[in-house]
Amino acid sequence: MQDFPKLSASTVAFWTVLLVIVLLLGLCYRRACSNTGYPLSADEFFKGVLYNSSNCGGNSSALSSCKQAVISARIEAEDNNGVFNYNSLSAEAQKEFVKATHSHWNPTAKFLIRRGATDIRKKAGEIFVLCDTAYGNVPQPTFWNLHRQNMAHAVGYADGTTSLISPEQFAALDKSQFFEIPAATAR
Repeated sequence: MQDFPKLSASTVAFWTVLLVIVLLLGLCYRRACSNTGYPLSADEFFKGVLYNSSNCGGNSSALSSCKQAVISARIEAEDNNGVFNYNSLSAEAQKEFVKATHSHWNPTAKFLIRRGATDIRKKAGEIFVLCDTAYGNVPQPTFWNLHRQNMAHAVGYADGTTSLISPEQFAALDKSQFFEIPAATAR
C-alpha cells in the first residue's frame, strides 16, 4: 500500500471553499436563466457581477418621457391658470409636446395623457400620463438580483413625480380618461 502525503488543513479548506463557490455560481446561473427565460451566455451572466451595463431604454426611457410630458404640461398650464388641455394648444405647441414625449429608446411604446382640461394644481396626486408598454429593466436585471425582471408600466403624476405600476394596476385603470399622444413626425 502506498502512503500519500497528508494534506494541510489550509489546503483542504481552500479546495472546499472553491468547490462551494463553484456550486453556488452554478445554482445562481440556473436561477438567472430561469428568470430571464433563456440560457445566458457567460458574458451576460458575469456582467452583473463585474460591472454595470447600460440600462437605457425600456422603463428608464419611459419614466423620462412621462416626466417630460408632465413638465411640458405644467409649463403650458402656467399660462392658463393651472389648467392643461392638449387640444387647446397651438399646432406648434402640440408638436413640441409630442417631440418631448417620444424617444428612440422605446419607439413602439404609446403614451396616453389625461383627456380634456386638467387642473394640474388640483389633481397633483392623479396619474396624468402613462406608458402602455410594460418593461422589465427597472430595477436592472443583474447577477445580484438573479436577473429577475419586474414588469411594470411607467406613469407620471400631475405633480411632476413618476413611478412604476404593476401590469395588474395598469389593467385596473380606467383608460377612457386618457388618449394616446399622436406619433411624432420626422424631424
